[in-house]
Amino acid sequence: MSNEQISVITPSYNQCEMLRENIESIDRQNDPNLEHIIVDGASTDGTTEMLAGASPGYDLRWVSEPDDGQSAAINKGIEMANGEWIAWLNADDYYCPGALSAIRDHMDRTVDIVYGDFCFVDEDRNLLYQQYNTLPSKLSERFWTRFAGNHCTIFRQEALETIGALKENLEYT
Repeated sequence: MSNEQISVITPSYNQCEMLRENIESIDRQNDPNLEHIIVDGASTDGTTEMLAGASPGYDLRWVSEPDDGQSAAINKGIEMANGEWIAWLNADDYYCPGALSAIRDHMDRTVDIVYGDFCFVDEDRNLLYQQYNTLPSKLSERFWTRFAGNHCTIFRQEALETIGALKENLEYT
């Protein structure tokens, strides 16, 4: 199991209640080598007050200021990150118990990206369906619009530096 630091970036805008669950899910990971960076786009729904009072058992840093959208916020978070591994988890997403431990089981010097399965749930956390991810292949490229979601993917920092930042004119790609 890797002991390298993981930086989780969370872009947020006016999602206070969902962001609270996001923070709690990361706190439940009990990962000692974790930092969480929340980049908030100057929310007006109580997000900053909630963040100011948050005291999870991990390294939480946040900034709240106007930005140019989700991709810009993620890029800002990546610039702030100290971890050898970078993940982003949107404010309305959360990690299942043990998710980061499972990811760590696959992190080593021979890989640059680790991804896993993910679930889609409704607002009451009822399971709608689960996405089982496979190895990338011509089949997955041809028949699936994606083979891994951002919320279940982690990148080595060096790989992100090589390929460059997110394109801020694209909201979902």
